[in-house]
Amino acid sequence: MEYIDRNFQLPELTLSMVAQKVGLQENYFCRYFKKYTGTSFSQYLAQARLRYALAYMLDFGASVVESALQAGFPSAKAFTDWCKRIYGVTPAQYKKQQTEMEGRETGG
Repeated sequence: MEYIDRNFQLPELTLSMVAQKVGLQENYFCRYFKKYTGTSFSQYLAQARLRYALAYMLDFGASVVESALQAGFPSAKAFTDWCKRIYGVTPAQYKKQQTEMEGRETGG
């Protein structure tokens, strides 16, 4: 998990790479990872990328494409698909919701 958290921005980060890094066969690594974290490798990686991409988009006013690529997603579509899967909204909708909530919190 620590390795993933430090390297999620690498587009070439794969299950095979991480399994090899920790010295386990892919199948065993998958089962162990799921048992230990409660989530699959791909979902864990996507969530790490998603948190970063959304924060990058909000903090820097970056586009969906730029945020996706900065976070290591292979495309804006992958970013959007994961955002819809995890949060139920597109990145643009998420940004709008966050902006509206910040406006209510600051009285604006």
